[in-house]
Amino acid sequence: MSDEAHGSGTVAPDDASDAGAEAPGGGDVPLLELEHVSVHLQLRGGVGTRGGRLVHALDDVTLVLAEGESLGVVGESGGGKTTLIRCAARLLPLTAGSVRFEGRDITRASRRALLPVRRRMQMVFQDPDASLNPRKRVCQILATPLRLRGVARKDVDGEIASLLAEVGLSAEHAQSHPHELSGGQRQRVGIARALAMRPRLLLLDEPVSSLDVSIRAQIVNLLADLRRRLQPPLAMLFVAHDLAIVRQVSDRVAVMYLGKIVEVGPAEPLCEKPLHPYTEALLAAVPAPDPSAGLPRAMLAGEPPSATAPPAGCRFHPRCPYATEVCATVEPPLVEYPDGRIAACHHPRNVSDGEIARAEVSPASPLSAAARMPAAARGRCG
Repeated sequence: MSDEAHGSGTVAPDDASDAGAEAPGGGDVPLLELEHVSVHLQLRGGVGTRGGRLVHALDDVTLVLAEGESLGVVGESGGGKTTLIRCAARLLPLTAGSVRFEGRDITRASRRALLPVRRRMQMVFQDPDASLNPRKRVCQILATPLRLRGVARKDVDGEIASLLAEVGLSAEHAQSHPHELSGGQRQRVGIARALAMRPRLLLLDEPVSSLDVSIRAQIVNLLADLRRRLQPPLAMLFVAHDLAIVRQVSDRVAVMYLGKIVEVGPAEPLCEKPLHPYTEALLAAVPAPDPSAGLPRAMLAGEPPSATAPPAGCRFHPRCPYATEVCATVEPPLVEYPDGRIAACHHPRNVSDGEIARAEVSPASPLSAAARMPAAARGRCG
């Protein structure tokens, strides 16, 4: 990632090992693989206390991103979305599990071994004010990654103009400082900086949450347009709170709750007929143009439990309107249904008994989950 990031915290762990720096695999190898990844963070104790509590930021998460695919990750604050994206970039150490990029195991790779990886895996941060150096002009911010990529000095100005045009800015913006630009323009500069390295993967950590609603739509449309135009296709891992926004730019969507994956599936089927009650609640929270039309809006009550003491069984069961005794005692596995959707729920929604009979436990299921398949339940939709 570009060293122009200001206050972004993008310092990699300085491991001594170059483990896992083998050559990338063949064309069928996924671009990014997170396998049973866990991140437990130690909270510092207060005055006069020893140690602290463990925060279960991620617990046994498995995700795969294909070449050129866009994967959206949604959920409430504290669900582990940002931790997930920082693990993918190796900005956080893992408690357990592994991360592979282009077929290479980078879990314990050293800072030196990560340099070429990070040139192909660029990040766009949530707050453009904090991620752009306020002392430098846009042309200087963009020149640094171009020089790192090996662009000749005589070609830098032309490349900068091309990058600005790519993200919908004019050549005149090259001489501006970040504070002279609007929030949307600053975020476009952040996207241009990431594109300057010609990455294969763009990691977007809530890139529109700090922007006005109208500007959000512009940035989302820009990202969708970049995916259509760039060759080879650019893969994206897009983190956001708003499922409606993620739906516009994602091929697939992963829903996270309290450090766990609860549902994964193609964007349209997942949004039209969610399997997990939490996904159903997230969709109910999306403002509707006509609230009187469509399905009843069952809003989610209560607050997520503390990540320092996650509930037993299904972590969503204290807030779930369909929870039964088994939900409080048995962790549900991630089950793959015939249409390719995956969900961790003992009482899935919008699925038939026949589909449950043909379902199988997914290889992405947490190792701590039971092998218990969902049973037929009354009241299921579909």
